[in-house]
Amino acid sequence: MMTTRSGGSTPFSRELEALLAERQLSWRKLAQRVGYTAGWLSKVKNGRPPSEDLARLCDEALDAGGRLIALAGGQSVRPQAARTGKAPLAQLPVVTAGFVGRESELAQLDAVLNGPLQPGTPRTVAIDGPPGVGKTALALRWAHNVAPFFPDGQLYVDLQGYSGNGPDVYPEVVLEKFLFALGVPASDIPEGSDERAALYRSLLVGRRVLLILDNAADSGQVEPLLPAASDCAVVITSRSRLFAMAVRTHATRVTLRPLSRAESHLLLRTVLGPERVAGQMHALDELARLCGRLPLALRIVAEHAVVDPHLSPEQMLSGLVVEERLLELLSPDDSIAVRAVFSWSYRKLDDDCRRMFRLLSLHPGTAVSAQAAAALAGWDRAHVVSVLERLHSTHLLERLDGGAYRLHGLLRLYAAERARVDENEDERRRAVERLVLWYLRAVTAARGQLAPFRSRLDWLHHESDDDGPGPFCDAEAALRWCDVELPNFVPVCRLAAEWGCHDVLAAFVLRLFDYLMLRKPWTVWVTSHQLGLEAAEKTGDQRALAWLKTHLAHARWWLRDRAESGRLYEEAMALHRACGDRCGEAWSLAGMATAARDRGDPGQAYGLSMRAVRIFEEVGDEEGHAAALAILCDIETQAGKSDAALEAVRHSLRLCEEIRDHQRLGRGLIKMSGICEFRGDVEQALRYARLAIDLHRSDNDRWSEAGGLVWLGDLLARFGEKDRATEAWNAALRLYDELGDPRAESLSQELQRTS
Repeated sequence: MMTTRSGGSTPFSRELEALLAERQLSWRKLAQRVGYTAGWLSKVKNGRPPSEDLARLCDEALDAGGRLIALAGGQSVRPQAARTGKAPLAQLPVVTAGFVGRESELAQLDAVLNGPLQPGTPRTVAIDGPPGVGKTALALRWAHNVAPFFPDGQLYVDLQGYSGNGPDVYPEVVLEKFLFALGVPASDIPEGSDERAALYRSLLVGRRVLLILDNAADSGQVEPLLPAASDCAVVITSRSRLFAMAVRTHATRVTLRPLSRAESHLLLRTVLGPERVAGQMHALDELARLCGRLPLALRIVAEHAVVDPHLSPEQMLSGLVVEERLLELLSPDDSIAVRAVFSWSYRKLDDDCRRMFRLLSLHPGTAVSAQAAAALAGWDRAHVVSVLERLHSTHLLERLDGGAYRLHGLLRLYAAERARVDENEDERRRAVERLVLWYLRAVTAARGQLAPFRSRLDWLHHESDDDGPGPFCDAEAALRWCDVELPNFVPVCRLAAEWGCHDVLAAFVLRLFDYLMLRKPWTVWVTSHQLGLEAAEKTGDQRALAWLKTHLAHARWWLRDRAESGRLYEEAMALHRACGDRCGEAWSLAGMATAARDRGDPGQAYGLSMRAVRIFEEVGDEEGHAAALAILCDIETQAGKSDAALEAVRHSLRLCEEIRDHQRLGRGLIKMSGICEFRGDVEQALRYARLAIDLHRSDNDRWSEAGGLVWLGDLLARFGEKDRATEAWNAALRLYDELGDPRAESLSQELQRTS
């Protein structure tokens, strides 16, 4: 007999609920599939034992591989055991009902399966094409056809990687899920991406497994997921052509086009029934033409006709033709009549759903959180989640992992059009203002967690600061939010500029600095600050302008654009002085000292850094004081004055420890390592370098970790340990590659030169 928990659930009901969530099915939809009432399933959900018949039907409907049958019989089934041995992996989603045509493409896929084996390379197919053309449907149809040829099972993942701002699902996350599915306990899954990929490839050797990698953004997202086993097969779908991946794997590329005339007719006939389309050839031709022969648009048209059994193809066509002015091209090639198709779903929405649908088009990013949607609408979050879920249930909105949502590209265009028609300019402006203010409040709360010691912007106050405490309980939560929202930061800046929210834009960019310093996403840093400078110039806020130039000068220095960095520091210095901002003046002096040091002028560098030290002491900016002392340490080290350098860096480290500035503390440890090397203490030099790397790694500061690894490699090379040096450099190169840092190219060239 199955035991229950205090809440009334059973192992069977909990597994059933997990499978429904995984397959994005409701209990009501399951009831329809298994032929039981929703009320009866509700009883099972709350602890009533299922019958053998119900357990079998649920197991088949959800492709559970016998797990539900076993649990219904009271057997204890571990997740790993259920997915190995006699119960192979079966992760393929349900195929689109009424799939038609694509015979030549299916034949291409069959040919790949029947082709010669290439040792160490899986049989790989990349399906590309425009949105709505049926890439996923084709991949899943074929996968189900050939599933018996892969006795060790099928793995599936939706990579959610539409082109634009980068993938939403990272390879390391997918590898973790696949390893768990392959039987690796969660506690045994390695932390690093490379280690996960190696274990994953090892587990697939000797197995016949089919992998479907759906909605890939680019080759970099896919390549870590490819097995090195010729008995496996991989099907990838993407909007892009994935040239790099195809070159490396000799993948067969299948470019999917819109349906043919005959296939379009067949799709409509399959959904509507032969009786309803008899004698309607002209109407079918026109429906296919207006829908661009895209399966997505054709299915929406046909499903609306199914709901209204009295609607003939001619009547459907007349409804589209009436709105034909709205049916121009929504893709780069031909006109497709999707606006009218979407309007049918739009009209059936309730008022709140229609308003939310329209306002979502104002959000400029690729994904919108429920909190951001609540800001757009001016509603409470609970109500917004309910509305978003209703939009999701009608297929007008995609739900992403992590609770965010996304409008399909075609639907976004339609929603934007409806917003322009149904929302006046003042209403749209208020929505945009609420959204950008929400982003300002959130990033303000994040900086309070990420760098509570940083006082340089204490002067900056915005009216939104009075709205209460922020939403983040700790630095980890703040960093996680920033990482998720990173692709949206520049689009939000552009939106604020477009609608004239210049004061909010300048404040947002200034407060974004703490996150940018930690992660160093260079394009976002530079672009956001350029937009911030334009905003500050329009408002005439000289103090904001000075600090934006200071922060942009930091980025330009890190990007090795030393001339532009120096120019910005000098302009910032003049502005800080004009505003009477002594702290800002000191930061500009520190930057100018760094520039003087880099161009080989130690005298000027020393004078500038000492002036910065004195001002930082005067204004009580301990972070700045530590930074200026670190610059002074470099100058003394270059002059061969190791005692003075040691005194400066020790003072800097004490300040960093007091304010818990781990990033600057790690850099200080590297400077200690350099002084120890200068004094001939090899052991201590290596010790300090490794301490710095460990500190940055524990703080998830990958950029600083990469810098520490480069320094460690340089040390080891100078000490004659070439192999270990190369190992450290390669680790740094991997991090720089992942971060898109320009140092990757020069480091790669250096590695090639020394190999």
